[in-house]
Amino acid sequence: MKVGIIGGGVAGLSTALALKKANISFHLFEQASAFKDIGAGVMLSSSTKYLLHQLGVGNDFEKASTLIKDFNITNHHLQTIKRIPSNEIGYGIHRARLIEVLSKPLQQEDYTLNARIEKIEQNESGVTIDANNTTYFFDIVVAADGVHSVTRNKFSPHIQPSYTGQIMWRGIATLNLPDKFKNAAHEMWGKNKRFNIIHKGGDDYFWFCIRWIKDGIFYEEENLKQFLHQEFNDFPEYAHAVIDADNNIIKTPLRHIKFNNLNNWYNNRIVFVGDCIHACTPDIAQGACQAIESAYTLAACLKKYPNNFKDAFELYQFKRKPKTKFINNASFAFSRFSHQRKKWQYNVLFSVFKLLPNSFLQKKFNKTNDIAYMNDLQL
Repeated sequence: MKVGIIGGGVAGLSTALALKKANISFHLFEQASAFKDIGAGVMLSSSTKYLLHQLGVGNDFEKASTLIKDFNITNHHLQTIKRIPSNEIGYGIHRARLIEVLSKPLQQEDYTLNARIEKIEQNESGVTIDANNTTYFFDIVVAADGVHSVTRNKFSPHIQPSYTGQIMWRGIATLNLPDKFKNAAHEMWGKNKRFNIIHKGGDDYFWFCIRWIKDGIFYEEENLKQFLHQEFNDFPEYAHAVIDADNNIIKTPLRHIKFNNLNNWYNNRIVFVGDCIHACTPDIAQGACQAIESAYTLAACLKKYPNNFKDAFELYQFKRKPKTKFINNASFAFSRFSHQRKKWQYNVLFSVFKLLPNSFLQKKFNKTNDIAYMNDLQL
């Protein structure tokens, strides 16, 4: 079996590593001139760290990341409402460093950079990809080209991302913050807005802020920093400090893929992974985690059924759909109830949140880390 992979982001590179581990031949196509990511920071869970170790890059990941062992939900005055009860919330890492970790084991013959894919066609015998005036032949193709996937739009155009009503601004800031911010994440809620500061290591922090703007996808700010200072004027000085310390702020309208039309995660010989098929909001820090889980699961299913890709695809979808559906729904629900429009609504929310038993929160947290469904799959 030979597999083509379209996309050299987290999902595509993880798929390549998993196929390499499974001794399945592959070739990856990336349209950029190098493996890179323009994103800011990302958090990965302890279960994802385990999978990265299984893929042979766990040690490099741990060296490049920072343990986050304290997660505090606060009001917009930084007064703690709830601390998530865990001593290993996750690992913070710059997206570019994660891409470096995932791409490092690949050999030059494993991929094509500056790939310009002109055509993809499939038939009963395989899939052809025309790229850079060359025709490639594969048994199957993995589409890992993100939430706005051109491949998915061609083969499953009914699956489309939806705008969630949220706008996110994010970046990386280097500055000196108090010790309580070290190895920690602080998420501040208030006035229909959220601001999150997460330690990335040393004096580096990645941050994001979100507000609900139902019809605000296309508006532009004349002075972005001034706009954010005004939008979050009631938030603490630390929020404004990270805004001032960042000169590369990224704005993103948040989109996700709803599960009500996800009957098939594949079209004949084309199969989808990562944000291409289960994009979720970043509210519970699971997007990259789920991309890596899907890549690992798909490769393990192909190894289990090396001569029957349809059975492999069916098993892959069967294994992954329940968890990704839970993650997508939980992430959107979290974003919805953490944004309230009126002060009394926040007062009620905070009162209820304070009363939630730690065991309830721990159970929900553990569910995001649960990979027991993989126990019968091996690479």
